[in-house]
Amino acid sequence: MSNRVDYFAAEETALSAPAGRCVVYVDGMLCPYLEVVEIVRASGPGYGLARLLYNPALWPDGERVAVERIETVAAIGREVSVVALYNRGMGITAIGSVKVFAGRIEDIETQIRGDCESVELIARDYSARLGRIGVYGQRVLHGGGSTMRLDGYETVFNRDSLPNASRTPMQHEGKWRRVFEVDEAKATWWSCAAAVEYLLSEHLVGGQLGAGDVEQLEGVFEGRLLGEVDVSGMTLLDAIEKCCEQTGVRFRFEPCQADGGPAERIVFYRPGVGRRVELNHQQAGEAFSIGRTNICRVEGSRGFYPVTHRYIGMGDWKVYEATFDFIEAWDSSLEGAPQSDYSPSTNPDFDAVRDVYRKWCLNEAGDYAGTPFDFGSIFERAPFLQRRRTFGKAMSTDSEGESLGYYLEASYNDGVTWQEYVDSFDVLDDECGVWLADDELSEDVWTAIGAGTLKFRITASVACDERLTVAVADGPVNSAVEVIDHVLDLSGRFEFAKVSGKSIFYNSASSEVDDSEALHGYVRNLCETHEAIIETIDVETPVAGLYYNCGDGVTCSPDSRDVLGVRRDGRSLFWIERVAMDFQKQQTKLRILRRRPRRV
Repeated sequence: MSNRVDYFAAEETALSAPAGRCVVYVDGMLCPYLEVVEIVRASGPGYGLARLLYNPALWPDGERVAVERIETVAAIGREVSVVALYNRGMGITAIGSVKVFAGRIEDIETQIRGDCESVELIARDYSARLGRIGVYGQRVLHGGGSTMRLDGYETVFNRDSLPNASRTPMQHEGKWRRVFEVDEAKATWWSCAAAVEYLLSEHLVGGQLGAGDVEQLEGVFEGRLLGEVDVSGMTLLDAIEKCCEQTGVRFRFEPCQADGGPAERIVFYRPGVGRRVELNHQQAGEAFSIGRTNICRVEGSRGFYPVTHRYIGMGDWKVYEATFDFIEAWDSSLEGAPQSDYSPSTNPDFDAVRDVYRKWCLNEAGDYAGTPFDFGSIFERAPFLQRRRTFGKAMSTDSEGESLGYYLEASYNDGVTWQEYVDSFDVLDDECGVWLADDELSEDVWTAIGAGTLKFRITASVACDERLTVAVADGPVNSAVEVIDHVLDLSGRFEFAKVSGKSIFYNSASSEVDDSEALHGYVRNLCETHEAIIETIDVETPVAGLYYNCGDGVTCSPDSRDVLGVRRDGRSLFWIERVAMDFQKQQTKLRILRRRPRRV
């Protein structure tokens, strides 16, 4: 018989952690029969939602509601609030609560089968309501500092790349924001923040949705001006997204913790900028510690990098105004006949000599005798093809600001003096030239023809073979790094028109246009907001964590394994794109994106 006693310690390998619990309120009433299945936090396109499961067994005796009558207690459109409880007492028990989701019931999915009956309710955040509000019309500044609503106007910010916002904010129904200004001389540019503030204020009733003031928004949007944006006919949700996409800003919806105000608020943020959360995993072989590991599974998908994305924006063809001297563009062997032969009313065979003394051209393609016209100095030494072109109207303007059109001049003394040709003429549509269209040419013309001293010149514009072009890259170019080009055809939106020094109206009033800066800003914004994602990482945590939010930057402890590559690639941004809290499996699924910051 032995006196030895053996003691055995239980060996436990399963994870032990407090289970996350939430309670559900519908229109402010506690609903213990609704269990939280999942809460999703995300920005567009899905935004936030909560999945709730109806459990009739949790009803008190005699009060149970059948699944087919669920809408008597939780109908479509009812307000839902999901709350997490905690002990806020110091040495005593005092229950506190934190709202983790707010929204409305949008969908009810019912299944009745022989083996089970179930009802799942889907509540969505305020994005669902914004997706049903249409954007149209304008609120414009009216006389006396008041505003007027014009439903028939299109909602276009900075139309035609020109400012159309009021210089000062105006008050309407207790809310201050900029409105549209119809007088371009008094207008200023819409910023991204001002446009978003206008959309929210104009299309939502005050107090429905919490939002920061315009000063806070300007800080998030970094004071960026908005390019031309047409949101007419869009939903309010799509309109706000379109204003945000030019600056890389996103937005999400959160529950408001304070009572007595709106249930939800809209939060604008830049991904990866702001709050940081740690995701850690212990080194291999160490004893497990719940305090040092909050990752239980990682799956990543990494694409090819490093790579440079270059955006090449091409606007309209550059146009230059100049004064062009013409040459004779007819068969000289047909000259010398009586004047009556060169008039369509007196010569039945006029078509045989129709161009004689009437057709004057630039000879830009070398179709006639002599040297082809050289556009080099007019086109600012840009390369050009020797080909036929056409004239456009001059940019130079008269005293009323109207274009001078095709300003044709004649000289009857071999170019010593010039005067405007006031008789009828046509501008050719297949080459740079004119055709004198009167039935009979004037006596001054015939006199100069006889003396050999007739000349013509025109002040007009010509398009060159170079487009207004801007290239912006987010990384090195002409290096070992591969470059992906994104060519953007932006013709009709960005123009370049200049009066050259070869114009007789140089330094006079004109309607010159140079959209180079606007084009650069547009292309730069596209480059900055391009989602050049290097890696997509799916992470699962062993608990239902209520403190993660989309847009949070990701870091890790120095003692942690670098399973996400946060320390390995210090140049990249890591941020949480989507949060899905699974309350049945008691875990949180995170979608993490990684990309290199822009070097524009």
